Amino acid sequence: MLDGLILGAYTVEPAPDVLAVREGEWYELLAGIDGAAGLEVPYRDGLHRSGADALAERLPAGWRVVVTMLPATMITMRDSGEYGLASPDADGRARAVLDLAAVRDDIHRLNDATGAATVLGVHLHSAPRAVADAAAFTASLSELAGQDWDGAALIVEHCDAARPDGQVAKGFLPLAAETEIARSVGIKQAINWGRSAIEGRSAETPAQHIAELAAAGTLGGVMFSGTSATGGALAPAWEDLHNPLDTVDPTSLLTEYEVDRSVAAWAGLLPSFVGVKVIDPSRATELDDRLEPLRVTAAAVRRALAG
Repeated sequence: MLDGLILGAYTVEPAPDVLAVREGEWYELLAGIDGAAGLEVPYRDGLHRSGADALAERLPAGWRVVVTMLPATMITMRDSGEYGLASPDADGRARAVLDLAAVRDDIHRLNDATGAATVLGVHLHSAPRAVADAAAFTASLSELAGQDWDGAALIVEHCDAARPDGQVAKGFLPLAAETEIARSVGIKQAINWGRSAIEGRSAETPAQHIAELAAAGTLGGVMFSGTSATGGALAPAWEDLHNPLDTVDPTSLLTEYEVDRSVAAWAGLLPSFVGVKVIDPSRATELDDRLEPLRVTAAAVRRALAG
């Protein structure tokens, strides 16, 4: 397992105009978070707005990167409901596979710029909503697995599955279907704590999902990111908005007890990485204050990992 946490810090980034001026300070603050060892980076027409070389210059020495395709997937899916790696529409699936060619090229650029295997993995998702098809997802992942990812692992990150009532945040394939596909293709899976809680409408579901993947031998990563059963200042109930630990956001289902329970659930099969991704409920303007919910949640995860 990676010695340290992956930070999903993009969810607490300041506004783009602020970040453009104070990015050096932002990365210094990230580097100062105890136990941090890397970043989850969303692919937004690149790994960084100024290119992979710019990200390489800003990353703290030795940090690893997990690339997530979910933000780009959701944006594209809003314009085309047939877009996704699990799309039963041939054109929608082909477009999603083709879009990953640019991601693969950027991974090579970043690794070349750092002189190391900086990119640990790529989070892929079984979009589109409600109509995701297991055979289509298998075909996409099989094609992608045969390509050169410069050492980065392809990882299926589970999102809440489709529900009969249609009340979903993402509404992709069920975990069991993704697990069967991951095993057939020979790749790993990741659990996002909040999205599993959203699916089951329960704080018990994430630990259950983690245990299932551990038993299947496919557990590759766990991201601790909360949700709320009651709603609050952030959003209505069961939204995928990355609520921090309940000591920061009292409406959050993510508690120290639940973190401990989730860590215990993987038993002897350690994931390749563990991460934390939250937002700042106070919407602070000071950079250091924006990161405090991330620090608090990360500290709870570190304590659980230390046993």
